Amino acid sequence: MHQVKRSEAMPFYEFACPDGHRNERLMSMSAAEREIDCPDCGSRAQRVVSVIGSLPSQPGISAAMDNAARSAHEPAVVNSIPRAGNARPTPVSRNPLHSHLPKP
Repeated sequence: MHQVKRSEAMPFYEFACPDGHRNERLMSMSAAEREIDCPDCGSRAQRVVSVIGSLPSQPGISAAMDNAARSAHEPAVVNSIPRAGNARPTPVSRNPLHSHLPKP
């Protein structure tokens, strides 16, 4: 698969002909035509409104979007209380001067 660089990114436009063929064409926004010849049957195909797609700029963003979409239908379920692991007790100062400080 060809990796598209940001500088050469162009949108896909979707076209549909009267015979029901649907095709996509990659073209710049300034050169986007409203009609093309259908590659399947040769009749005139009109540009149709389709879903907008975008390339994620960073892999982390893509993974976060995938996880967010998945959690809507497959939420993570917690069925136990987490273990404390290597939890250490809160350190306590034995310095007598610290006993005069305000308590949190």
